[in-house]
Amino acid sequence: MSYSNLDKTTEVEGCCSAIPVKSTDYCRYFVKHPHTLLQRKECWTCRYSDFGIDTGTVNDKGICRYQIYRSYKY
Repeated sequence: MSYSNLDKTTEVEGCCSAIPVKSTDYCRYFVKHPHTLLQRKECWTCRYSDFGIDTGTVNDKGICRYQIYRSYKY
């Protein structure tokens, strides 16, 4: 497994839908997933990411859904 540790802030700000990320990527919009025990600020532990945990097909590449969550009106 290779670690990228890329700052995806610019890509997240400019995108209007889901963007591909690796587990070790990060951005300034990180919000810790409430069910995550790890304290690292990486996409893997962010509430906006989807790495297939719910579907049972977990891998190192996932999707950032920050813009999708942001567009919801509460």
